[in-house]
Amino acid sequence: MISRLKRQYSLKSILVIFVIAIGIGMFPKFTGTDIIAFLLMGVFMFGIVSFLLNHPDQTMAKILLLAIFLRMALAAFHVYVASLPDSGADAISFERHGWLVASAWRDGIPASEMARTTGSYLYSVWIGFWYYLFGRVPLLAQFVNVLFGGYIVYMVYKIGYEISNSKATAQFACLLAAFFPTLNLYSAITLRENLVAVFSIYSVYHFIIWLKKGQLKQVLKSLVPLFLVAPIHQGMAFIGAPYLLFFFMYNPKRSKWSPIDTKTVIYGILIIILFTTIGGFTLYRIPEARELIDPEYLAGVEGAARDRAAYLENMTPNNFLDVIWQTPIRIVYFYLTPFPWMIEMMRDLFGFFDALLYFILGIYSIKSLRMLKYKNKPLSVAILLIILAFSVVFAWGTSNYGTGFRHRQKLAWFLIPVASYGMLKSKILKAILPVKIKH
Repeated sequence: MISRLKRQYSLKSILVIFVIAIGIGMFPKFTGTDIIAFLLMGVFMFGIVSFLLNHPDQTMAKILLLAIFLRMALAAFHVYVASLPDSGADAISFERHGWLVASAWRDGIPASEMARTTGSYLYSVWIGFWYYLFGRVPLLAQFVNVLFGGYIVYMVYKIGYEISNSKATAQFACLLAAFFPTLNLYSAITLRENLVAVFSIYSVYHFIIWLKKGQLKQVLKSLVPLFLVAPIHQGMAFIGAPYLLFFFMYNPKRSKWSPIDTKTVIYGILIIILFTTIGGFTLYRIPEARELIDPEYLAGVEGAARDRAAYLENMTPNNFLDVIWQTPIRIVYFYLTPFPWMIEMMRDLFGFFDALLYFILGIYSIKSLRMLKYKNKPLSVAILLIILAFSVVFAWGTSNYGTGFRHRQKLAWFLIPVASYGMLKSKILKAILPVKIKH
C-alpha cells in the first residue's frame, strides 16, 4: 500500500511539473530562445532531484544525477563550443524536418506535405511537437534526449538488480552506463537512438519481470513498446522473438516448460489481438519471416558495404549454408570493427576504443551467463536469445563500421547490466575500481 501511494505521488508530481514546465515555456518572451531550454530543464531537474532525494538507494541517486549533468554538459558543449561526433547529416536532417513538421502544424496543413513523417522520421515528429509549443530551439530537443538518457541509466540499474538480485551489481551497472561514451553521445545530439532505447529497455525490463512473476500485465508491458518502436526502427522489434518462445513454452509460476495450457491460449489470443489491431500500423516495415533466411534478400547487404568504412564487401550469401557460416563472422565485425589495421584517422581511433568496450562487455557477458545458468537457467537462456536476436538482425543489416558504431549502441543498455554481474566477480576489476560499491 505504501509503495503504491509513493508511485501515485510520484506520478502526480511528474504531471504537475510537466504542466508547470509547459506554462513557463509558452511565455512569449522565451519562445524560440535557448532560455526556454534551460528553464524547462531546470524545472524537470527539480522534479528529478526531489524524486531521487527520497529514493532508498542514495548511491544510485548520486550516480544518476552525475549522468544527467554529464549529458547536459555535452549538449551545451555541442551548441556553444564545438560539434560532437555523429552530429552531421542525419542529426541535422532530423532536426530540420522537426521544424518543418512544427511549421506545418502552425500553418494548419498536413505535416507530411512539408516533411518526411514516416519510418525513422517519426522522431522528427517528436521534435516537431516541442518546436510547435516552444519554437525552434535545438538545445531543447537535445535536452529532451538528455532526459531520455537519464531514464536509460535508471533502467540499467533496475535491470541489473533483476538479473543479479544484488544492489552492488545494479549500482555498478548504473555507474558504467553513466560514463559509457556512446550512451552519453547519443543523449546529447538530435538522433533517434535514445527514443528507440527508451521503448526497448522498458520492454526488456518487463519481460524479465514476467519471467519471475508470470503476470499477464507484464506480457502487455513487454510487447506493446516493441509495437510502438517498430515504425521508428524496425530492427528492435526482433527482440520480441525470444519473448514469444517463452510466452508459449515456459510457465514462470511453475518454473517449468509447459507448452500447452490455459496460459498459452490466453497469450495466443492476446498476441493475435495486438497484431490485428496495432500490428498492421507498426510492423509494416518488417520483412516477412522467410526473408530473414533468404540468401537473395540478405545479399542486399552488399549495397550497405560502401564508403571508406565498409567491410566484407564481397561476402554475400548464395545459399542457406552461406547464411549459417557468415552470420558469426558478421556479428564479430559488427561489434569489433574497426580492427587496429583499419585505423586511418582520428574517428577510426574513437571507433576502435568503442569496439574495445564491446569486446570487454562481451567477455564478461559470457561469464555472467555461465554463472547465471546455475541460479536461474531460464533467465540466462532468455538473455542469450535476446542478445543473439539483436546481433543477428543488426549484423546482417550493417556492412559499415561507421553505421555499426551507432547501431551497436542500441544494445549497450542491455550488455552493461548483463556484463556487470560477471565484472563484480573479477579480482582484477575490484583491484582497479576507483570507488567502492556499497552492498
